[in-house]
Amino acid sequence: MYAQHEQIHIASWPSFSLYCDITAALSPEVNIALSRSYAVEGQCFVIAPCAIVSEQIIEQLCTDKTKRNLLKAGGGYARIFGPDGSELTTPLAENEEGLLLATLDPASITFAKAIADPVGHYSRPDVTSLLFNPVANRPLSIKAASFIELIDTKQIVLPGSEEVQAN
Repeated sequence: MYAQHEQIHIASWPSFSLYCDITAALSPEVNIALSRSYAVEGQCFVIAPCAIVSEQIIEQLCTDKTKRNLLKAGGGYARIFGPDGSELTTPLAENEEGLLLATLDPASITFAKAIADPVGHYSRPDVTSLLFNPVANRPLSIKAASFIELIDTKQIVLPGSEEVQAN
């Protein structure tokens, strides 16, 4: 998406209150860092809304203690980042619903691109390229395999070929 020169990226996140005690991969720290990194790498604004989990949702979804241990209340860590990675708003509390508002100044994109521009002056299409296929693909394609048929330990027969003597 960097090559498409996006100026505003929406990085919509689920609540960061799932599996808190099991893995850091879904933690607010990791996902906030990813959103900030995307802003800096792409020299774009990143609006990162985040869902929150209320006590009412926990009552509806968590029917036993195991489920309650996996899902906690809160988890909202919405942010807005500038193209230089700076936070443009004061974050809400993790259990607070609301709107984050920021003024986005397009000139800050120009300043960020002067530092590093992965699809501009830092781009090396003579060395690397990326093929973007916008057509939907099947998640799984099965290709017929060619099998080697072993007749005995001294002989290998390949489908459609002559017999080959094995050593």
